[in-house]
Amino acid sequence: MAPAIFVGVAVGLEPSAVLAGRLAFVVPAASNGYILACRPGGDAALYAAILSFQTLLSVALIPVLAIAEGALV
Repeated sequence: MAPAIFVGVAVGLEPSAVLAGRLAFVVPAASNGYILACRPGGDAALYAAILSFQTLLSVALIPVLAIAEGALV
């Protein structure tokens, strides 16, 4: 993530554009993967646990990143 932020700042992107790029890194995985995990041989319970953890983590991190960037002051 750090190289993407550096490149965004180095080429002169506006802070809101850099924030949008940073937020793309903290959103959870696609929930449609659960449907594929339900197929034979998949581990649906593990996928659901990972997706739940990622969602809770992103709920906590998105406001922190936005405040750090100065978008929600």
